[in-house]
Amino acid sequence: MNKKTFGTIILVIILIITIYIVANKKETISPITQTATSTPTETFSTSTYKYINFFDWPPQIEISNNKYSCVETSTTTELIINSSKYCRSIISEGAAGSIYNTYTYTFAKEDQTKALTFSTRQPQCMNYDNPKQTECLSEIKNIDMDNIIDKFINVIK
Repeated sequence: MNKKTFGTIILVIILIITIYIVANKKETISPITQTATSTPTETFSTSTYKYINFFDWPPQIEISNNKYSCVETSTTTELIINSSKYCRSIISEGAAGSIYNTYTYTFAKEDQTKALTFSTRQPQCMNYDNPKQTECLSEIKNIDMDNIIDKFINVIK
């Protein structure tokens, strides 16, 4: 089988899955991944932070019909935020004076599991002199990402 035939087969499979999922959805979403179409600025603005930069914003939302589950690891934790259960995964990587964090918050809604994914970049604060070092450390210490994301998810749910 050549690459063109294989690619065509994959596209047909995706199209069939898309038609099935859309036909069985009660809400308007893309079958595999959706980008939140509006950022709830009344709850959260990415420009609020001086040292933490948000990428992939608005976040991507993946939807599956699998039952919600959370397997805890060194990077994944199940937690309750404002009475809602989430499985939070944080993958961190360092690069040339910055730390990149990719967050995934997975949660159950009705009979579906949804996963919201986004990334942040923050500087390695110890590379700054004071007072910037203190400001940077304080911002990173005081950001409540869990609460921010819970509010965001409740606006878009």
